[in-house]
Amino acid sequence: MTSLVHRLNSFWRFSDPAPTVRRRIAALAETEAIMRTALTEAGVRPHETHLLGGDSGWSAALPAGAEIAVILSEAPRRGRLLLAGYNERRVPAARLRITVAFAIGPAAEGLLGPFGPGPEEAERLGRTAPSSTAPFTTVLSAALYEGYVAPEFHADLVPEDFQPVDAGGAKAWLHRSDRLGDPAPGAVREGAQGVARTALCVAADIKGWSTRAVPDQIHAQHALMEVTRAALRLARLPERIEQTAGDSVLVIAPSGIDESTVIPDLLYGMRVALRTNNRVLVPSARLRLRLALTRGPVVPGPAGFGGDAVISCFRLLDAPPVKRALVDAPEADLAVIISTDLYRDVIRHGFRGLRPEGFRRVRCELPGKGFAEDAWLHVPGQVAESAPGAPV
Repeated sequence: MTSLVHRLNSFWRFSDPAPTVRRRIAALAETEAIMRTALTEAGVRPHETHLLGGDSGWSAALPAGAEIAVILSEAPRRGRLLLAGYNERRVPAARLRITVAFAIGPAAEGLLGPFGPGPEEAERLGRTAPSSTAPFTTVLSAALYEGYVAPEFHADLVPEDFQPVDAGGAKAWLHRSDRLGDPAPGAVREGAQGVARTALCVAADIKGWSTRAVPDQIHAQHALMEVTRAALRLARLPERIEQTAGDSVLVIAPSGIDESTVIPDLLYGMRVALRTNNRVLVPSARLRLRLALTRGPVVPGPAGFGGDAVISCFRLLDAPPVKRALVDAPEADLAVIISTDLYRDVIRHGFRGLRPEGFRRVRCELPGKGFAEDAWLHVPGQVAESAPGAPV
């Protein structure tokens, strides 16, 4: 099975004022050379570059785990400088304009190039973003802008330098100044503890922990750690818990995982580990968990990880529909809440025996926290399920 890995995807196209066949061939080759060189100088080497449909576009799915904020700053900067060198040797009528689009999302390598939601979004943005008279134009998906530009993770990614545009019915962000063409090297913003990366975030919380006697709280904490580590083992993830807070834990998955395998295995592993833990316990001692999964930019800090994905993960854990689910189903030991993007990219496709019909959309609102999002709720046992990989 081809692995769908959440990664940064890019699409590069050229515009030629007089596209004769000979000029088109030369421009295609030059665009690919500029793309490869710019990405390499930005510190990342694409697995493969692919010509899409024999026309003016090149696509590349970048290696998982790449430092996204650095790439978004440095690759356009390098590309602009390389294009300037190309154009200065040519008469105005023979000069190229290049548009590069970046999007983040699941991608797999196929015989004909990268495919999946990520590459498709990058190509759509690159082809439908408003045309510019600038020699080099950068277009970012809304997710990249909100996750890496708006928080100012990199000194050269300045929110004021981007403007919102419509790209084929989707919101995108167009770079509108020469800042990315400045030859001075970029730098991570002062005070940052680490480099942002996109990761799967998993948080678990014990139902009714504060109502237990202190000895029972300690037993429940041990059980939570054991159950979480057992589920991580089954999902073939490192048994590393990044943060704890009394009755909850946070796991940040490594970059480059195949979410279509890891998420089903992790959900199945939590069910199995909980069942194993609870089968010898009296009802009042059962471990009952809320589990939340999100995905987005995270940044390591001195006391753990920060970022919107981490915040959303814990907000979803505390959302009324998730808490109510375990009250309404007293026989259940687990309630799972999944962010909308993970449902769209993984759950609804039914990977490894997942049953999309077992998930329902709920509105999660915490007015006191300024949080309101749609997410997908699942209580195992309410719909017949199978082990990962089993026939549906």
